[in-house]
Amino acid sequence: MRFFMTYIDWETDGEVVEDLPDKMVIELDDDIVVDNDDYVEIGQWVVDRASDETGWLIQDCGVHADKRSAPKGFDVEAFNEWARAQDE
Repeated sequence: MRFFMTYIDWETDGEVVEDLPDKMVIELDDDIVVDNDDYVEIGQWVVDRASDETGWLIQDCGVHADKRSAPKGFDVEAFNEWARAQDE
């Protein structure tokens, strides 16, 4: 399943790092999200995967699920509603 990360605030310990993206698309295995309503855990999986890909920690970001890639058994609308509330 695909998740969109936006407004990424990277933790670089003050180091100037060129080319860190402010948006990313992250893929998670469907088995992580199917029948999982622990949205904090899913969000952490997304952030951890982005950190693993770049080698840098993330302080803050927006995360939203891609409805088109959602497997049966994952409530995209509920996740995205939760995610919007976190952004406020």
